[in-house]
Amino acid sequence: MNSYTANSTVRISVAITNTTTNTPVDPTTITLKIRTPDGTITDISSTVVHASVGNYYADYIPTVVGVFQYEFLGTGAAVVSAVGLFQVNQATF
Repeated sequence: MNSYTANSTVRISVAITNTTTNTPVDPTTITLKIRTPDGTITDISSTVVHASVGNYYADYIPTVVGVFQYEFLGTGAAVVSAVGLFQVNQATF
């Protein structure tokens, strides 16, 4: 699990491929939700950047410490669910 400092930018990314051909593919729609350590779920889909075919990312600035969970959900032309975790720690200084 990756670790970051509170109030710093976390880049969350996903690479989507066709499992049969192993080539990049774009879903028709993509959403990204984040669950904060207190269980609050926030939809940050409007911040998702389409970097290239099958590659998406969003920058997020966590303000609290703890374990965060995220989920990319693609629908339509490519159906995908990709989840991950990252740890946020307090700044040392």
